[in-house]
Amino acid sequence: MIWIRALLYMCVAVTVEVAFNGLRSFVTRNYDLPAQEKAGTRKRDFNLPAQTSLWMLPVYFFGLGFALEGLLGLLAGLSWWLAVPLLGASIIVFEFVVAWAFSLFGHEPWRYTRGWHIHGWTRLDYFPYWCLFAWGFLYAHGIITRWLT
Repeated sequence: MIWIRALLYMCVAVTVEVAFNGLRSFVTRNYDLPAQEKAGTRKRDFNLPAQTSLWMLPVYFFGLGFALEGLLGLLAGLSWWLAVPLLGASIIVFEFVVAWAFSLFGHEPWRYTRGWHIHGWTRLDYFPYWCLFAWGFLYAHGIITRWLT
């Protein structure tokens, strides 16, 4: 059953990533080019463009399906308001470790250039978003576990 749960977590995570990136590109006016940012000529894109990397599929499959679910077992006795920030911080650490591992092979599925980032591999200012994701993961975990039993 863990393989099915991991597959479902992966599908949910890819959906959340695409939705987050699409909304972020709209809210931040998607300033990717320094000249456009400086000139302030970039307009909001109502198409909500978003992308992800195929490298993220195994990251989400193993990261959420095994690592984060295993961490839930350790945090089982905690209330949600303690578990959510711990899971959010764990996701930041996991993101850093995965980016570092990819860099060993010359891959860079993501590179942060803005915000409070560490080597461009993880963003500390995304902690509230990761906590929101962790809360959703707790909720989804409960639904998926009940659905599969």
